[in-house]
Amino acid sequence: MIYLIRHGQTEFNRERRYQGRCDSPLTEVGRRQAHAVGVRLSELGVTDFRLVSSPLGRTLETAAIVRE
Repeated sequence: MIYLIRHGQTEFNRERRYQGRCDSPLTEVGRRQAHAVGVRLSELGVTDFRLVSSPLGRTLETAAIVRE
C-alpha cells in the first residue's frame, strides 16, 4: 500500500505565498496536521512503513512527526 502525504502547513502557505523550492518552516498548525496523519495511520494499523521525502526542511519535519 502506498500513502501519499503532503507536508503540513508552512509559513508561506499561511501567507498564501508560492514557495516552490524555498524552504518555509512548518507552522504550529502544520505540526498538528502531521501529528494527526501519524495518529490516523496508527489507527489504520499501519505501523511498519518506510517514509520517503524530499530534502526540504518542511517535508523532513513532517516525516519525522508522522514517524513519531
